[in-house]
Amino acid sequence: MHDFDFLVGSWNVANRCLVKRLGGSPEWEEFPSTAVARSFFGGAGSFDEFTFPTKGHSGMTVRLYDPVRRE
Repeated sequence: MHDFDFLVGSWNVANRCLVKRLGGSPEWEEFPSTAVARSFFGGAGSFDEFTFPTKGHSGMTVRLYDPVRRE
C-alpha cells in the first residue's frame, strides 16, 4: 500500500492554467510553485502542500487509497 510513495519529497513545480477557463481561450499562464509531499497511513494516503510565490497563496492535495475497493 505505498501507491503514492513516488510523490514524497520536495519539488520545484512549473504550473500552467488557461487564462480564461471554459472560455475557449488557447492562452496559458505559467507560474512556479514549490511542493512538499508526505505520505501517511502506512502509504495509503498522501498530502501535498503547494506554495505559489508569484500568486501570494498556497494550496493542498490529499489522496487516499481504499484497499477494500482497490481505488
